[in-house]
Amino acid sequence: MGYDVTATQDGQQACEALQHEYFPVLITDWLMPRMDGLELCRHVRANHRAPYPYIILLTALVGKTSYLEGMEAGADDFITKPFDQEQLAARLRAAARVLDLHETLRHANEELEQRVRERTAELTAANAQLEASREMAEAGSRAKTEFLSRMSHELRTPMNAILGFSQLMQMQEHDAEQREFLDYIVRAGGHLLSLINGMLDIRHLETNAPFLELEAVNIGSLLREALDEARPLAARHHIRLDADLSGSAAAAQLSVLADRPRLKQVLHHLLSNAIKFNHEGGSVTMGCIEVGGDHLRIEVRDSGPGIAPQHVEKLFTAFERLGAEQRGIDGAGIGLALSRWLIEAMGGRITAHSTPGEGSSFCVELPLAQTQNGQPPENGQPQREERELPA
Repeated sequence: MGYDVTATQDGQQACEALQHEYFPVLITDWLMPRMDGLELCRHVRANHRAPYPYIILLTALVGKTSYLEGMEAGADDFITKPFDQEQLAARLRAAARVLDLHETLRHANEELEQRVRERTAELTAANAQLEASREMAEAGSRAKTEFLSRMSHELRTPMNAILGFSQLMQMQEHDAEQREFLDYIVRAGGHLLSLINGMLDIRHLETNAPFLELEAVNIGSLLREALDEARPLAARHHIRLDADLSGSAAAAQLSVLADRPRLKQVLHHLLSNAIKFNHEGGSVTMGCIEVGGDHLRIEVRDSGPGIAPQHVEKLFTAFERLGAEQRGIDGAGIGLALSRWLIEAMGGRITAHSTPGEGSSFCVELPLAQTQNGQPPENGQPQREERELPA
C-alpha cells in the first residue's frame, strides 16, 4: 500500500524499536511471547505520550469484553482475524485522520503555551511598571501631604495676624469707605483661613492623625444649633431656612452614635452649601427621620438649580468644584469630600440626590446610639468610643 513498515517478532522487540524511532501507527498482535499486545499497549501509552502513536490491535478474539479490555490498555482500533486488505486500508485511513487531528491539536497547544508565556512576560513587565508607578504616586502623595501641612501652618500665622489687626481696626472709628475696605479684608482673610483649615483637615485624614470620640448625640438639639448658626448666612442670601420635623418629632428626640463637633461641622457645611448654591428667595429645609429601626437619617433639601446626574458623584471628590468658581461662589471643593470621610468614619454614610431645575438633597445616615439593654438612650447620656479615621 506504499507504507514504510518495520517488523518485529514480539512486543519486547517492538519496545526496543520504539526507543530509537517514532512510528505513527503500531499494528500488534494480541497473543505474543515474552510481551503480549495488551502489555505493549500499556508500555507505549506510559512511555510515548507525544507525538501520539496510533495503536491497532490485531486479534481473533471478538466480543464486547475483549474490545473493552483492549481499549482500557490503550488500543485505538481493532482488526479481527482473518483480515483482508480493504479492512486494513480503512483502518489506516482512519488512523491518518486521527493523527492529523492530534498533530493539529499539538501545534495549537504549543502556540497557546507560547502565547501564555509571552502574555505572562508582558503582564510581569506591566505589573513591575505599575508597582513602580504606585511607588512614585505614593511618594508624590507624601510630598503633597507634607507640602500642604507645611504651607498651611506657615500661612496660618500671617493670616491670623492680618485678621487680628483688621478686626482691631474695625473697632475704631472710620468713614464709610474705610469700613467697607476693612470688611473686604476681614471677609477675604476669613475665607483664606477656612481654606487653610480645610487643607489641614485633608492632611490629617490622609495620615490617620485624628481620632473620633463617638458618643450618644441628641439629634434634636444638634439640628437646632446648626440651623441657628446658619441663619445669618441665610439672611444675607435672602434664603428661607426651615426645620421640617412633621412626622419625625420622635426621631428628633433620639440620639446617634457620632463625634458631636465633627457631625456639627458636616451639618454646617451642608447647610452652607444649600444656602450658597441656591437662588435668591429660595428655601432650605432640614429634617430627620428614623430608618430601619437602627439608623437615623438627616436630610438637607434646597430649592436651588440642581445638579446634572453625571456630576452628582463628583461632588464628593476633593477639589472638584463643578464650575462654582465661575459663579463667584467661595470655596475650595473640599467640604463634601471631608464630610464623606467623617461620616463614614462614624459608621454612617452620606448620599446626594438632585433634579436639575428642582433642587438637591443631601442625606446623612448614622447608627442610633444603643444603651446596655439595646435601646436608644432617652436622655442622650454619652456612650463614648474612640475610633481612628480611615486613610
